[in-house]
Amino acid sequence: MFIIEDIFGNETWEKLQDSLVDVTKLAITISNYSGEAVTKHSGYHKFCQEVRGNKRLSKFCERCDARGGFEAMRMNQPFIYKCHFSIVDIAIPVVVVDNKYIGAIMAGQVRLPKEEEDLLEVIMTPSSKERIEEEKEKLIEEYNKLPVLTLTQIQMIANMLYYMCNYMCNEKQKSIKKVQEIISSMVPNNMFNAYKTKLANDSDFNIKIEKKEKNYYDLDEINRYTTGEYTYYSEVVKRVFEYVFSGKPHYPSLKEVAEHCHVSIGYLSRIFSKEVGESYSEFISRLKIDRAKNMLETSDISIFELADMLEYKDAGYFIKVFKKQIGVTPANYRKFIKEKELNKKHCPIPIK
Repeated sequence: MFIIEDIFGNETWEKLQDSLVDVTKLAITISNYSGEAVTKHSGYHKFCQEVRGNKRLSKFCERCDARGGFEAMRMNQPFIYKCHFSIVDIAIPVVVVDNKYIGAIMAGQVRLPKEEEDLLEVIMTPSSKERIEEEKEKLIEEYNKLPVLTLTQIQMIANMLYYMCNYMCNEKQKSIKKVQEIISSMVPNNMFNAYKTKLANDSDFNIKIEKKEKNYYDLDEINRYTTGEYTYYSEVVKRVFEYVFSGKPHYPSLKEVAEHCHVSIGYLSRIFSKEVGESYSEFISRLKIDRAKNMLETSDISIFELADMLEYKDAGYFIKVFKKQIGVTPANYRKFIKEKELNKKHCPIPIK
């Protein structure tokens, strides 16, 4: 399993990114699954720089980015939307083998021609729309300098970026597989397991087997909450899922989510439990334990570090919660997984 920096985090991509900006007129950057930029921001327009430099307005920008990235991730296809300033942006999901979402190409900062302005809805409307218009007027000269593209042109560019992204992911996956096949065909049977272990631990091969963090979102996990029964949830509960899975490396409290959804804590608690079948705290606890299992299986992070990363008050409480849900302590769970993997390595691997 590789991470988004393996594909886009290099000088060659950034040169290509700059060239894409010259051709498409769209500003472009790459973000990881947590929404953090991993490349420079090419073609960053002055208007958006000024807006994001304003602490109050930048919050709306972050919410728009989070919502756009979430929708692209959920649908696994390009998502085109207008921000609170009616500027068009695109989120292109980067999905690799086994349905793992590892990040997104974020592009945009363009306007639609006047006759097409109503073809896209604003993804998020701030409560004080008048203040937004006032701020836009202050920067109207820079706003008018933003490139104007038709929706058809934007859709064509979005598709091009999506296909290019898929091609790069597939090629990366094939190159890793080819290296493994070559090694397996050249190394004698009795040496292969040892060589495979070395390969997994050798950073020179650029195969990221073990990580300190989970560097992706599992789309199957997301779809448990955003498809199927999702259509029957109320708008408030839908917004809860969107916020929790928006790509922020944080587990929001019930109070925080209630404020985001503009409802009372009591109302949100009742409606969430009624529609989802478990309390909000139980839901978050289950997500944390799912991530803890992944971390214990794929990294050597300490129990104390893991408890802190998952926002537990102390390691003792984390161990108690983990054992209650899984039946064993985190240390015993890791030991069981390692023994299981060791048994697999001792099995002979046929060489073609």
